[in-house]
Amino acid sequence: MKKFLNVALFFMITILNCQGQNDWKPGYIIKNSGDTIFGSIDNRDSKSNTKQCFFRKDSLSVSTVYEPQDIAGYRIIDGKYFVSKDIPDEGSIRRLFLEFLIHGKVDVFHYEGRESHFFLGKEGKLYELKNTTAIVDIDSNYTQINKSDVVRYELDKKEYVGILNYLMQDANLRPLINNTRLNSESLISLAKKYHDRVCTTEQCIIFEKQIEPTHISFSVQAGESINSFNWGGELAGNFGFSTFVGCRFDFQNIFLYSENLSLVLDLNLQKYTDYNIKDIRESAAVYYDGKNYRIYNEKYLEHYYTKNLNVDLNTVVLKIPVVFNYSFSKGKIKPYVGFGLSNTFVLSQNVDFRITSFYDVYKKSIPTYLIGFLGRAGCKYDLKNNHAVYADVSFDFAENMNLNQILRLSNTIFSLTAGYTF
Repeated sequence: MKKFLNVALFFMITILNCQGQNDWKPGYIIKNSGDTIFGSIDNRDSKSNTKQCFFRKDSLSVSTVYEPQDIAGYRIIDGKYFVSKDIPDEGSIRRLFLEFLIHGKVDVFHYEGRESHFFLGKEGKLYELKNTTAIVDIDSNYTQINKSDVVRYELDKKEYVGILNYLMQDANLRPLINNTRLNSESLISLAKKYHDRVCTTEQCIIFEKQIEPTHISFSVQAGESINSFNWGGELAGNFGFSTFVGCRFDFQNIFLYSENLSLVLDLNLQKYTDYNIKDIRESAAVYYDGKNYRIYNEKYLEHYYTKNLNVDLNTVVLKIPVVFNYSFSKGKIKPYVGFGLSNTFVLSQNVDFRITSFYDVYKKSIPTYLIGFLGRAGCKYDLKNNHAVYADVSFDFAENMNLNQILRLSNTIFSLTAGYTF
C-alpha cells in the first residue's frame, strides 16, 4: 500500500510540473496606442482568453501576461480575435477581452462566464443581448378556487429580440430576427444578412474560428489497482492488488466554448482475488470453501473463533466510469483532471464464498451493481498521426444501492492506468 501511494504521489507531482506546457499560436497584440506587435499567443480555453492574454515575441522569450486594461486587443492568426471592452457587471463596469465574432454595420461580441454573454455593437455603442426567464403561474381551469389547478411555467423573456428589432429596423428583417437564437452561429448569420441588406460597398468580416466537429478518440489501456471491500461495517478486507485491461472513448469538442472539456467513457475488465477479511463490529458468519466460519472481533475472542480469514473472491467485474475531463493545455503535453460517475457490474464471483447476512438477501456476497464517484488526474503526450500515450491515477468509491447500511457493500479503490490512443 505504501509503495503504491508513493508512486501515485510522484505521478501527481509530475502532472503538476507538466502544466507549464501550453499551446502557442502565431498572433499579435494591439497596444492601446494602436501599434501592433507580432509574436505568439497562448491559445487557452474561452474563459481564460477573456481575462488574460499570454504573449511572447519568440520561443526564446519570457511570456508576458496582459490584462484587458493593458492592451486594446489580440488575435491568433487565422483564429480568434479579442478586443478590450467595458461591460456592465452587477451595477458596476468591468473590462474584459470580448471575442470579436463579426465586424460589419453591426458587430457581434461574446464572452464566456458562468454562462454565455453576447453583445451587439452599432455606431460606437454596445448593447447586451439578454434572455432572462420568468416564472408564471397559470390556472389550468381558469379559476382561482383550487390552488392545485395552478401550473407553474418557466418562460423565456427574449429581451434580445426586441433590441435586435430596434437596431435593425432599417433592414426589414423582423421575421428572421424573431426566429434568431442567442448563440454565435445564429447571431453571426443575422449580422451578415443585415450588413448585406444595408451596405453594398464593403463586405463584413467574420473573425470567429470555426468550431471543430465532435471527435471520438479510441484507446486501449491497462493498469493496477489496490482496493478494499467493506460489507456493511460488519466485515472488511485488507487492501489487495488487482489488474485490469480495457479501452477508453474520449468524446472531444462536445461542449461549446469549453474546448478543454471532454467526456470520457472507460470499459475495463477487472478481477479481484485474494483478500484477508476480518470482523470490525462484533462477529460475522461466513461460509467459505465448504466450511462455516464465525469471525470475531479481537476483543470477543473468548469464544476462540477465528479473527480473520484468507479468501479468494474470484470475482470478475466490468467497470464503466463516465468522467468529465478537463485538460490544462492544448499543447503536446496535456495534464488533465477528471471527475465523474463510477459504475461497476459484477459478472461472476466465487459461489463458495458467502457472507451470511448478504447472501440471505442478495443470494450472493457481492451485489450485482455498484455505483459511486471517481476522481482522476493524469497526463497525455501527443505523438505523430493523432496517436498519443497517457497515464493517470484515480480514486474510486462505489457501493450498492440499499438504504439499509448494514446491507451495503462498499469498495474503495486506488488505480494507476496507462494507455495508448490510436
